[in-house]
Amino acid sequence: MHSILEKIIREEIGPNLKNLGFKKKGLNWNKNLQSHVLCLNIQSSMYNTSDQSKFTINFGVFNSEAFEIFYNKNPPDFPKEIDCFIRIRIGDLLSSYEDFWYTIDNNTEYENLRDSIENHFEHFIIPFLEKLAKIDDLLNYLLTTKHITDFPVTGIIYFAIFLIKHGKIEFGSEIFKKAITSTNSKIFRDKLTGIAANLRINV
Repeated sequence: MHSILEKIIREEIGPNLKNLGFKKKGLNWNKNLQSHVLCLNIQSSMYNTSDQSKFTINFGVFNSEAFEIFYNKNPPDFPKEIDCFIRIRIGDLLSSYEDFWYTIDNNTEYENLRDSIENHFEHFIIPFLEKLAKIDDLLNYLLTTKHITDFPVTGIIYFAIFLIKHGKIEFGSEIFKKAITSTNSKIFRDKLTGIAANLRINV
C-alpha cells in the first residue's frame, strides 16, 4: 500500500507541484510568494491498516507577519499546512464539497488512481493554487469563502490579521469585535485587545 502512495507522489503529485514552483519537505510542499506562502500536505488516515490505506490532500495559506503577530513567536523556516491561517481539503474543491479520501487496497488499479489524481490536479488543484497565488484573487476568495465559518476562534483571528495587513481593515476589525465580545476568557480577550491596539484598529 505504502509503495503505491510513494509511486503516486514520485510520479504524479511531486512533478505537478514542482512545475508550479513548490518545494518539498517530507509530505509537505510550499511555494513562497511575496505576500504569502501556499502550502500543501499529503495526510494519511489514522485508521489505515495493512489491507487498506487512505490519504487526502490539504491546502493552506501562510503569512509570516500575521503568524508572528498572533503567536508572538518567530515563524517557521518551512511553513506547513498546519501553520496556515486558512486550511482546506481536496474535498472542498471538488463538485461534491464532501470530505474526500483516496483509497488504496488490494483491488486498487494504479492507473485508475493515477488518472483520478491527474484529473483532480488538472481541473481543481492547479486552477485553485494558481488563483491563490495572486494576492487580489486570494483576498477576494478569503472574503467570500464559506470556510470562514469552520475556523476555530484562534484561526479566525490569525486570518483577520492577514486581512487587516492587506487593506481589508473593516472586515478584519469586525472579526476582532465579534471574537472579543464572544469569548469568556479574560486572558484571550486581553490578548485580542492588545493585538488590536498594535494594529491600530477600533474594537
